[in-house]
Amino acid sequence: MKSKLFGWFITVYTLPQHRNNGIAHQLVDDVCSWLKDKGAKWARLWSSSSARK
Repeated sequence: MKSKLFGWFITVYTLPQHRNNGIAHQLVDDVCSWLKDKGAKWARLWSSSSARK
């Protein structure tokens, strides 16, 4: 049976003073590892448009 379990990151935002320190990258890596351990086959990330500035 195919797993229907997945993860969804919604409105991920890092404060400007904490950017470029790998915080969001580490968060995403840790959560993806946790999801994989739980049997999730995929995850979707929705980043805030403010994060691109």
